[in-house]
Amino acid sequence: MSVSRLWKTLIYEIFVTFQLIFIGTGAIIVNQKYTGTLGDFGIGICFGLAIYVGIMLFGRISNAHMNPAATLLLRACGKINSKIAAILIISQIIGAFIASFILYTISPMDSTLGSTAPNAGILNSWFIEFGLTTILLIAVCLVSNMKVPLVAFILGSIVFLEAWLAGPLTGASMNPIRSIAPAVVSGNTENLWIYITAPFTASGLVYGLNRTFKLDSIF
Repeated sequence: MSVSRLWKTLIYEIFVTFQLIFIGTGAIIVNQKYTGTLGDFGIGICFGLAIYVGIMLFGRISNAHMNPAATLLLRACGKINSKIAAILIISQIIGAFIASFILYTISPMDSTLGSTAPNAGILNSWFIEFGLTTILLIAVCLVSNMKVPLVAFILGSIVFLEAWLAGPLTGASMNPIRSIAPAVVSGNTENLWIYITAPFTASGLVYGLNRTFKLDSIF
């Protein structure tokens, strides 16, 4: 891959992750602190559309992963090389933290900045996050050879449904950096380990499933 393509991958992945965190956690802030009209359904729509739009706009360049657990899975499955995986993860971290810092600047009185919380209890929340991420990452494998519009629709729909249904229980993160950035910026890191270990454990499981059942070659 050329140097210019690497820079494009870096910049596009920063932006696409930024818009996911800014729109998704921003919707939570707006709902909790200002309007109260979005509800769980509206927040789910915001996260799902952010995934859909991100993949549609940038999927052909950066792959628009927006999720370190997905990036590591696709690296393990041989879909991307180590250099691209490192660039994508660094970009995801940068984009997510920029979004959370901007939201903090806009709404400094907000104490959570859309952080995820284990409302279902510590153990239950871990297994819920593990299950949600496993479903999402299995879908990532299944659609890996499909055209971008279909990938965007399928993954955006899954994120919407999971965020809508499980958001009240755990925040429905399914994505380590989605939880890390607002938690660190707001200082709410008490249960952050749940949202780091569960997605990466799911990534390991799905890698094993893919090696056994060749999920990425079904479609």
